[in-house]
Amino acid sequence: MSRFLTTKRFVAVAAVASLSFLSACSNNSDGGDAATSGPAETSASESAAPVDEVTIYLTRHGKTWLNTVDRVQGWSDSPLTDAGADIATKLGEGLKETGQEFDAAYSGDMVRHFSTASLILEGMGSDLEITRMSELREISFGAFEGMLNPEAIEIILKHAGFESLEDVATDGRSPVLALAEYFKDANPDPSLPAESPADVAERAKGALDKIAAEEGAKGNDEVLVVTSGMTVQIILEELGYEGAVDIKNASITTLVYSDGEWTIEGVNDTSLID
Repeated sequence: MSRFLTTKRFVAVAAVASLSFLSACSNNSDGGDAATSGPAETSASESAAPVDEVTIYLTRHGKTWLNTVDRVQGWSDSPLTDAGADIATKLGEGLKETGQEFDAAYSGDMVRHFSTASLILEGMGSDLEITRMSELREISFGAFEGMLNPEAIEIILKHAGFESLEDVATDGRSPVLALAEYFKDANPDPSLPAESPADVAERAKGALDKIAAEEGAKGNDEVLVVTSGMTVQIILEELGYEGAVDIKNASITTLVYSDGEWTIEGVNDTSLID
């Protein structure tokens, strides 16, 4: 096991129960066949003893075409740019150099998620099967999907009665997440449903709970999960992380699940790609 992240720990009980628009969708640093649901299985892991602790390496996808042209990208999708693909491969190579190995791999069901996960594993020399889960998608921006980020920001700010992103969050919360609370009400076309942070927290955090529990029961304790930037921010907030963070492309946020609790061991780490 390789733990290359050293930031401060934050603990939260597991729930059973830029800033550009979204810097999660913004222009930061920088398929194939797969299962669509349920835990990945291998003959080796089936006979392994259960483990008490599972580490999730929660990774943002590489830079995409829509990131490059500064357009909103949630449930809409676009391929990785050459730079985005290169950085995903570089991350995999960096992980291999640290001695990191994964027992299982998951991604959101979009092309950008699966491609990133595939290139990371390729860079590591791993042939793990990737399980794709729709629960690991980015937040849905509804009819704002594909719109220029500045245009979308202006519409949502006007609807919410704010003049700038800085006015939205006054309690230290990320302006991006604070603005997301208005997505549904400001959505110009309800037939294209938008999500709230609470919606995403329920599905994405629930997916991580399931992955950790099921992989741990199979004896798998090191798991790669590729998703999107705003989803990472929402999960962190759900786990009790405080403060704004701009999740970079191909950054790793490390979460540890043990005895029904999640520990945040590292946030937005880019040390292997810088």
